[in-house]
Order: sequence, then C-alpha cells, then structure tokens
Amino acid sequence: KLKKKKNEERLLEPWVQCDYCDAWVHQVCALFNKVRDEGGSGQYACPHCLVKKMEKGTIKQLSSRPQAMLEAKDLAKTKLSDFLEQRLTKCLTNERQVRATALGKKPSEVPTADGLTVRIVNSNDKVFSVLPNFYKHFEKDKIAGEMKYKSKILLLFQKVDGVDLCLFCMYVQEYDKDCGAPNTRRTYLSYLDSVRYFKPEGITAYGGDKNGRGDSLRTVVYQELIMGYLQYLKDRGFTSMYIW
Repeated sequence: KLKKKKNEERLLEPWVQCDYCDAWVHQVCALFNKVRDEGGSGQYACPHCLVKKMEKGTIKQLSSRPQAMLEAKDLAKTKLSDFLEQRLTKCLTNERQVRATALGKKPSEVPTADGLTVRIVNSNDKVFSVLPNFYKHFEKDKIAGEMKYKSKILLLFQKVDGVDLCLFCMYVQEYDKDCGAPNTRRTYLSYLDSVRYFKPEGITAYGGDKNGRGDSLRTVVYQELIMGYLQYLKDRGFTSMYIW
C-alpha cells in the first residue's frame, strides 16, 4: 500500500573526532574507515595531523600500499579502458601543445591534467524481457520477446593529493549483432554523471577563441571519453546509441 510522503528528511553526515587536535571532520572527507576502528578503541589522526607527523618524522609514509588500499590503476584493464586511456592521453597532449603555442610557451610550462585512470568496473550479461502488453502490441513487427545485452559501468578517476577520486561515470547497455530487432547493434546510455573536482581548474581548453572563451579542460576530457566510446562502438559494428 503506497503512502504519500514529502521528501524533507535530513540525513546527518557521520563525523569523527581527531585524537590529537580534537578537531571534528566528516568521516567520508577524512577517509575514516569505521570497520578498522576496533570497536571505538582505535586512535584516529585527521589528515592535517598526519601531515604534521610526517613532517616531524614521527611517522613514515607508506612505501607500498596494503591489499586493502589498492589504487584505481590496480583495477583490471580491458580493451575498452586501454583504448579510452590512449585516446585521452593523445587528446591532452595535443590540447597542451595548442594552448602552449597560443601562450607563447613550451608545453612543459603550461599545466595539464594528469593522474587520470579509466576503468570498466562492471561488465555483465543480462536479458531484457519485453512486457507482455507491449510485446502483443508490436508482435506484428516481429520484435524479440527477450533481448540479451551487456551492461557496463565506465569510471574516470583522477589522483588528487594522493587519493583516487571518481570524477565521471557512464552506464551503458550494449545490444550486439546477435540481439533480435529492434535493438540489433544498438547501445543505450542509461546514466551519465560527473563531479566538479577535476584538476587543474580554471583552464580554457586550447586557449579558447580570440577572446579567450571556450570549453574548460574538464569539459573536453569528459566529451573525449564519450566520443571515444562511440568510436569504439563503431569499430565493433554498432550503428546507434540512444540516450535513455
């Protein structure tokens, strides 16, 4: 039984207090792992105190990450992730050269985006079943009652201050040549999202137009990922992609 409710619930962010400076910080912002808190008896140092301890030499920075702290680049690679990373590297190299020329500088003298990692974190075979009434209505068009597809999740990470941040995600559904009509060789873009933590900020890609106006470097990177994925689909024989 459905109930009519208003979406006005306020969710409280969990906080944690530093055992050294007594400052309070958001658990998610400070990368606090409550599973390793040892029932509340474990000592916690906020990021600022950790930096101070490393500067004083009282603690040392890890030379190798434990298994529970793997980086984005340690996630499994695929042909698609390699293709997109190579295309992104080529795009950024060209953009940096064009911008440096426009500014009368060497490419090494202008900032660019680095620490980028593309990974496909999910790739599962699924089946879409057409609803009975819908199938009955279009049965004369000989549509398939069930359609197999590959569900994929593409993520872009950037290492910022030693931490891998997920900046961009794309969910797609790929119906290949073996899928029945009308989805044969078609892909659906079911979800697309990004956050504004891309570094460096405030850079106009390619130097902009004569007035210095144009797309940001962040926009160019995200667009390049989408165009690269479309090229990858085309190379595999896909003919269309729809925004769901």
